[in-house]
Amino acid sequence: AKTMTGELKATGGVLTTHPQLNLGYFSQHAVDALPVASNHTALSYFLETFEGTEQTARRFLGGLGLQGKVASHTPIGSLSGGQKMRLALAIVLYKPPDLL
Repeated sequence: AKTMTGELKATGGVLTTHPQLNLGYFSQHAVDALPVASNHTALSYFLETFEGTEQTARRFLGGLGLQGKVASHTPIGSLSGGQKMRLALAIVLYKPPDLL
């Protein structure tokens, strides 16, 4: 997976992917990319990252257990580790990847 994302160089052969490939990569360190030092909530960050309505974002986040006040009022930095992982997973899954 890290070779496909460009994090590691291939040790042999040639790696070719389609230019429009939507690769969904979810690492153990996915939460490190979240803006934990800001006042963003899961909902505000999700809406800033993707185009869409608040209702669509709430439905999607709610499907991953981030609902109600947790999604709309709790700063990302105050979420539990599991909640941060679910938010990071939501970011990867929202635009359905061709390859996960």
